[in-house]
Amino acid sequence: ALSDTVIDGHTGVIQLDDNRQAIGNIYITEIVQQSDGSLISELVEVVEGVNQTLGVDAQPYLDLGAFDRENPNCDVIRDQFSGGLPAAEEASGAEFGPLTIGGVAILEGAFAALGEDSIRGIQMAIAEYGGDVAGRPIERITESSDATPDVAVNAVRKLVEQDGVDVIVGPLSGDEGIAIKGYAKTQPEITFVNGVSGAQDATLRDPADNFFRFNTDGTQWMAGLGTYAFSEKGYAKVAT
Repeated sequence: ALSDTVIDGHTGVIQLDDNRQAIGNIYITEIVQQSDGSLISELVEVVEGVNQTLGVDAQPYLDLGAFDRENPNCDVIRDQFSGGLPAAEEASGAEFGPLTIGGVAILEGAFAALGEDSIRGIQMAIAEYGGDVAGRPIERITESSDATPDVAVNAVRKLVEQDGVDVIVGPLSGDEGIAIKGYAKTQPEITFVNGVSGAQDATLRDPADNFFRFNTDGTQWMAGLGTYAFSEKGYAKVAT
């Protein structure tokens, strides 16, 4: 049922593909100087229904290999995108004890503030639904990570194997997400909901059936940006 969930959120409608990865809208913004000299972020374009392979069929996209500064060749990408980005497909539409959610976030070090925001997000979601779902009261247990895969997996393992949670929500960083995806495969009865980890391979390659991501990934965030920079701004070279 979770795979068929459709969320009408503040960024538009979000639904999941066959790998349980979000399909959603991407918003391209530009920093613009106003007449008084101040800078604002101005929305310049909305790219609707961006999937994880950016409109390219899954297998040809996977055949390109992992993306880096040298791969793939820009000519190859241009050829693959010749058909444009398709619109998202439509997604199909008290007997138990408490539902226990285990939250994993970075609560120490440089990213602690972001981790605290993640936990507050879980708290807000629970409060929005009145602290229960389908008649089951929701309980929450939190564990801290430090942005490294090993620590993240150990935190999740503790929540699952010692605390007996039903659902895992997290993590923050990309490497953590890939590692937790791997652990999820060993715990098929537990539901894993990605936090804000943006690593593409958490869902694109060798996905876990019980790992769900309702946010777009780092590659999807770039959809349409190159076309706008080249066609509208005339940028031919970009330093990254």
